[in-house]
Amino acid sequence: MKNYYVKSFVVVFAFIMLKCAAAFAQPPDTLWTQVYGGSGAETCFSVQQSADGGYALGGYTSSFGAGMSDIYLVKTDSLGIMEWDQTFGGWHWEQCYSVQQTNDGGYILGGYSWSFGGLDPDFYLVKTDSLGNQEWDQTFGGENQEVCYSVQQTADGGYILGGKSSPPGPYNI
Repeated sequence: MKNYYVKSFVVVFAFIMLKCAAAFAQPPDTLWTQVYGGSGAETCFSVQQSADGGYALGGYTSSFGAGMSDIYLVKTDSLGIMEWDQTFGGWHWEQCYSVQQTNDGGYILGGYSWSFGGLDPDFYLVKTDSLGNQEWDQTFGGENQEVCYSVQQTADGGYILGGKSSPPGPYNI
């Protein structure tokens, strides 16, 4: 019985502390806002702070590039001022869901492409240098729909990808 009261007290105490902290917490300040892109649609799915204190933003654009939508990489300084932007892709649809700075100061982008594979999207990786210039790209996939949602550089300099592969129709986990 004594143990029950101790557990109840801890739970009630934790609840009260969380409520007090929430009551006195200040909402975060907006340090800056910026808009990037052109006259079409742009969407950002991934942001990473870079080693220089700026930011790398990955997503897609229909304003620039070669296809209906292309991967859009924007590099800013710490105040959100654009330093450069680049597009990657082919004649059809490409989107970036993950951007990470690599050990050499460049960037690895993970997403999907409809331009370079078969009839369905494939995992699409783009590696850039520190100025966003493409060093290489690679698709991975088969007959299913493959989409890369996350990419990370591994300790040995390779990359690990996370995403989905599914037959046409409803997506399965």
